[in-house]
Amino acid sequence: MDRIIHKEILSKDECNKLIDIHKKWKSLKIVLETGPGDVTDKTEYNIYMGIVNKILPIIIKDSNIDSVLENTTIMEYNYKEHCPLHRDNLTSDSKPNHTPNRVWSASVMLNNNYTNGYFKFHRPDEQYKLNTGDMVSFNANQYHSTNPPGYKTTRYVLLLWLGLNDIQSN
Repeated sequence: MDRIIHKEILSKDECNKLIDIHKKWKSLKIVLETGPGDVTDKTEYNIYMGIVNKILPIIIKDSNIDSVLENTTIMEYNYKEHCPLHRDNLTSDSKPNHTPNRVWSASVMLNNNYTNGYFKFHRPDEQYKLNTGDMVSFNANQYHSTNPPGYKTTRYVLLLWLGLNDIQSN
């Protein structure tokens, strides 16, 4: 299966914790790539990684591939922003991008107090309005996008990408 929807993978409390951490650390992606680094209070980092590690086995099982967490971040989309049609491991002309080893992706909705912001795959009949804590897990080669979340609203999403295990990528 190339895409799987999981309902209530995270609680609203866990989602709110992640949003609060994101608002405090807008550079969360950089922190996660290097570990907690110079962060004096590592509590937020440990909370974030605890939540990621809770859902990671589910995503790895969905992928059905020997894969490892490549990267994770939280994205914030305001009412003017959207995620354009793309694939997570290829450029628009089907050439490998800067992350060619990505094999599986997951998006966890951290809030749903917006009016639009549907998650869409390349076919118009496949769009999903996911609720807080819901996750869509899918092959990184799938074309996908989102539309803006609606006037004066913000959508928060936890993104995770799996890459091939080093043994397979050599």
